[in-house]
Amino acid sequence: MPENAPGAYSRYLLNSWQETDPKRVAALRRAGLLEKAVQEANDRISERISSLLAQGAREYEARELVLPDYAYPPQR
Repeated sequence: MPENAPGAYSRYLLNSWQETDPKRVAALRRAGLLEKAVQEANDRISERISSLLAQGAREYEARELVLPDYAYPPQR
């Protein structure tokens, strides 16, 4: 799957969130908000990476800049 395809970062997000804060992931899951949170974060990642690519960044550079910002699950 191309990196900019819809859902391309979902697996990264779920793995990262589960490792960094499994209790918050469980709370999001129980509240029925996990899927929505993953989709929203995935969309923001894709937008930010696309913007950086348009500015001349290489794909791996854009990912290295953007992905750490989403390593933790959102607080809700």
